[in-house]
Amino acid sequence: MEITAQELNRATLGRQLLLGREAREAGEAVRRVVALQAQHAASPYLALWNRLADFDPAELDAAFARGTVVRATLMRITLHAVHADDYQVFREAMQQTLYAARLGHRFAGAGLTPADGEALVPELLDFADRPRSCRSGWRSGSGARRRPARGGG
Repeated sequence: MEITAQELNRATLGRQLLLGREAREAGEAVRRVVALQAQHAASPYLALWNRLADFDPAELDAAFARGTVVRATLMRITLHAVHADDYQVFREAMQQTLYAARLGHRFAGAGLTPADGEALVPELLDFADRPRSCRSGWRSGSGARRRPARGGG
């Protein structure tokens, strides 16, 4: 089967729900388009408002609250809103790319390897799971050690 460039263009826009507003549930729409940029809080709401007929932002709020839609680093090291059922598969597919991008110029200069990053995950998750206030300080109980300033100081 052969298709023209215009037919491919229309099919691509249709897949991304950009040919006209459709009547869909927010979570279903997120799943249909795979993921929505969510770097800024309003971004997935604006994206769905442009794609869905009678879009109600409270519907996406509820999907986030239920965990049906999650906001996470997924592609290009930016936050995306993605359907929770799809997140794990996409994350596993992107894991090596995300590690390589992060370790490239950001962490390699400090001598970190992917194994070093993995070793930090349990402690970081434990730290993130504990309640704290501004008074307690962000380092309180984290086990984090201050690194000397550049230049040996």
